[in-house]
Amino acid sequence: FIGRMERKIKAGDCLILSGSIPRSMPRDMYEKILEVIDMEKVLVIVDTNSDLLRRTLPYHPFLIKPNLIKLGEIFGRSLTDYDDIVGCAMHLQEEGARNVLVSMGADGAILVTENGQVFSSPAPKADDLSQELVDVNGAGDAMVAGFLAGYLERHSMVDGFAKGLAAGSATVYTSGLADKQQINLVAQRK
Repeated sequence: FIGRMERKIKAGDCLILSGSIPRSMPRDMYEKILEVIDMEKVLVIVDTNSDLLRRTLPYHPFLIKPNLIKLGEIFGRSLTDYDDIVGCAMHLQEEGARNVLVSMGADGAILVTENGQVFSSPAPKADDLSQELVDVNGAGDAMVAGFLAGYLERHSMVDGFAKGLAAGSATVYTSGLADKQQINLVAQRK
């Protein structure tokens, strides 16, 4: 698997390491993958549990996306204060993450960029989709995919943040993943 990945992944590709590692695989699987990736030429995004996430930081992933609970687990406390959340995200940058996107459920998200910019936004409300909350499963994955799609369109962190928030928010009002029309509806909100 590692050899095939090393041969197949090339400059300009994106790699998302997401979820937990099965018990049948080595605990350092993500690290073994990152050892063969040219981190300067491949956009690597990591969205996994606290321990695995932190172990990827020395490889300087382009983006990590902890949710608020995972971020709190990393620092051993409950996080509710905006400045504390931003401070913890910046600490993860000091450990190696380039950009940190913190998903906060109904409270929206915070993005801390490698340029020192901080963006935050509440989650859009259900009334824009004329629906009620359906399921939060998949919202974090949708946020990552939306961020990447938005970022790649114009190489803009702002666009990535906006589309990621829209995709994650639209997904909680949908059975399964939100489609392009639903995401665009949320993205067009002012």
